[in-house]
Amino acid sequence: LGAVGFAIGVTPTLLALQLQQHPAVQKREAPMPIFVAPLADEQRANAFALTMQLRDAGLTADTDFEQKSLKAQFKVADKRGARLVLVLGPDEIARDCVKVRSLRDNKDLEFPRDSSLPDRLRLLLADGSPTP
Repeated sequence: LGAVGFAIGVTPTLLALQLQQHPAVQKREAPMPIFVAPLADEQRANAFALTMQLRDAGLTADTDFEQKSLKAQFKVADKRGARLVLVLGPDEIARDCVKVRSLRDNKDLEFPRDSSLPDRLRLLLADGSPTP
């Protein structure tokens, strides 16, 4: 039996995308300011939901999709230029809050996970001052 197939090389595809100045191959001009770090696998679904909530509110945020340790996630956040790391562990989920670590000054804050969270993070990113 005969078969029909199709193949395209990765290098020609990337070159074509670069020639077209496609956004997928453009360098990011601005760093990603917020990284959501789940403490363990059990918190990954909550971290993903929080990341989507922040994105829906207009903030640039990312999370770990590779099941890295918390230490490795902080390294990734630092490499990506994140200013804030939001840590979600079992205690934070039980209390419906999020721990916010500023990578600038290594200060920890805690905010409720409610509709005010995106605005609090915007203020923190703007001037470094948390809201009450």
